[in-house]
Amino acid sequence: MALLTLRGLTKRFGGLPAVDGIDLDVDTGEIVALIGPNGAGKTTLLSLVAGIVPPTACTTFRFGDRDLVGAAVHEVRHAGIGTVRQAPTRFPSMSVREEVAVGARFGRAETLDHRTALHRADEVLDLVGLREQAAAPVTSLTLHGTRLLGLARALAGRPDLLLLDEPMAGLTPGELEHAIALIRALRDEHGLTVLWVEHVMPAVDLLAERVVVMDVGRVLAEGDPAEVRRDPAVIAAYLGVPDAGPAGWAGAPGAAPSEEGGPRAGGA
Repeated sequence: MALLTLRGLTKRFGGLPAVDGIDLDVDTGEIVALIGPNGAGKTTLLSLVAGIVPPTACTTFRFGDRDLVGAAVHEVRHAGIGTVRQAPTRFPSMSVREEVAVGARFGRAETLDHRTALHRADEVLDLVGLREQAAAPVTSLTLHGTRLLGLARALAGRPDLLLLDEPMAGLTPGELEHAIALIRALRDEHGLTVLWVEHVMPAVDLLAERVVVMDVGRVLAEGDPAEVRRDPAVIAAYLGVPDAGPAGWAGAPGAAPSEEGGPRAGGA
């Protein structure tokens, strides 16, 4: 059953379509990876779903039984959609525990007192593996710790759908293994649905049940990781050549830089 339904989702910047009439369904309990070359529109798509940027056009944005066309960020979050950006904003004066408590208080449309929010923060910090750093300043965290902090802040709002923007980028092999296991556990043990932008293809192969490939703002292909890996159009989009074989795919996507490294025409 579809938890998220998008039809005709479009965003133009100065007339240039970053997201160009996307239709997408995400079922309850799915882990769906959005992949594609730099500038494909992946991050822009997440930002549209999160309410961070308004759409130029959208005929349907359903989340469960709610119509979220044109909804603001707080309305999307109250509906049960949590977002973890690639470079999460932090409150430098706060401890790790305090910042996660902010996520608890501004998640679902519920009123929490400060003590209850801190208690929920402790629960989430246990879940992601940051409990020992609870009293530390947020500025003391490593890259992986900062990513976990962003995830904890989103989880504290008790979402049903998590939007993740390149959570694996720049991680060591051990950190990557931890991140993959954590996201799998969030779905298997806590019932979350995940829509996830990623360039680290080994993680996509291990974790994603369905892969949606974007290029210049449109859906190019979708299927399981093995299917999209063999798709000639997908290989060409990554490598820029029409007849590259599977051996070329293995090197290109995994080595792709962050979308912050310079998008092509069509948006991030």
